[in-house]
Amino acid sequence: MAQAAPFQIQYNQGDTWIFPDSVGLNTASIEFVLEAVGGSNGSPSIIDSGTFLLDWQGTDAHITMNDPNIWGTTDAERLALWTAFETFIQSLDALEADHSLVQGGARLVVAQTAAYLPLPLTELFLYYYGWVSPSLTFLGSAHKYVNLLPGMRIRLMYANYYEAQINSANFAAYSGSGSGYVYICSVAGSNKICFSPYLNTQQIQVAGSSGSPIRMAATALDLSMNSGVSEQDVYHRLFYPDANFSSVTAPSNDPSATSTIVRADTYENMIAFTDQYPDSCTGAQGRCAIFYGRTVMLPEISIRVNDQQRYVPIGTSLQHLVEQSVMTVNRPRTLSLQRYINGVATAVLFEDDTIGFNLPLVQGDNIKW
Repeated sequence: MAQAAPFQIQYNQGDTWIFPDSVGLNTASIEFVLEAVGGSNGSPSIIDSGTFLLDWQGTDAHITMNDPNIWGTTDAERLALWTAFETFIQSLDALEADHSLVQGGARLVVAQTAAYLPLPLTELFLYYYGWVSPSLTFLGSAHKYVNLLPGMRIRLMYANYYEAQINSANFAAYSGSGSGYVYICSVAGSNKICFSPYLNTQQIQVAGSSGSPIRMAATALDLSMNSGVSEQDVYHRLFYPDANFSSVTAPSNDPSATSTIVRADTYENMIAFTDQYPDSCTGAQGRCAIFYGRTVMLPEISIRVNDQQRYVPIGTSLQHLVEQSVMTVNRPRTLSLQRYINGVATAVLFEDDTIGFNLPLVQGDNIKW
C-alpha cells in the first residue's frame, strides 16, 4: 500500500494539534492537489476567498490555504477560520452546480481540506463532521448538531412513553423498547444523500405527517422524506435538544425537545435553517424529521481495528478504543495508526506518549496492535 508523509501530533502554544508532516508546524501557506475532480465545464470556475484558493490544472484541483488564523489560538482567530471554511463550502456548492466539479466533488474537497488543515484535536470533529458541541465555546452556538455523511450509520435507541397508576399515584416514564441502525449512503449518480441503498432504489413515496410540516419518523423508510432523487437533498444535519431530554414528560412534535434531522439543498440554506432552528422546521413540508417518543440517535463512523471493520460513535478517541480492548496499552507509540489523506494510507506519529491517546478517530482510520 502506498505511503504518504505522516501526520504529526505535537504541542502548539499549549494545545495539541494534528497536521500532515508535509505541512510542518507554523507553515504559512499550505498547498495540495486533488486529481481528476474537474467536471464537464470547459471553463471551470475558481475560488479565491483570501483564505482558500482553488484553481485548476486540467481536471486537477490545486488548493491553497493561506491565512494567519490557521495557526491562531484565540477565540476570535478560531472563529474567523471556521467562518472562512464555511464560506469555502458554499463556494464549492456553486462549483458543483456549474459542473466545474464532478458530482460529489464538493464533499470530497471539504473532507480533504479538513485533512490537510492543521487543527487542534478539540476541533477535529468540527471540520470533519460539522460537529458543534457546547465545548466549542468560541462558536457561540445555541444549538448542538452534527452533519450526516455517506458511510456513517445512525444507531436508533427507542424509548416508549407510558403512564400508569401505582398505589393510587400517577406514574409516568420512558421505557427502552429496542434499537436499530440506519445506514447513510449516496444516491447513485448524484451528490444527494439517502438512508438506505435498498429503499432508495424502490423510489417509495412517503406522505407527510397529517397537519404538520414535520415528518414523524419511525424507520429508515420515513427518513427517505419525499423519496425520489429529485426530492432528496445534499445536506442533512442531526440536532440534539437545546434543553435536556425529559424523563417523564409526554412526547411532543416539538423539534427542540427531541433528536431532529434537518435537510437542505445547499450549505448556504443549511446555515440559514440552523440559524432559525427550530422555527425553520415549520417551513417547507418534510424539511425536518423527528422520531416520536424519546428516540436517541447516535451517529457512528466505520474504522478498522486489526483489519476488522468496527463502527464507533463520533467522539471516540484512541483511548476509548484501547479501553474497549482486552489488552492494556499504556503507550500510544506501541500502536500503529493510519489515516487516509488524498486516497493514501498515512501513518500518524506521536510526539510523545502523553498526548496520543487524545486523538479523535475519523472514518477510515486503521489501528493495529
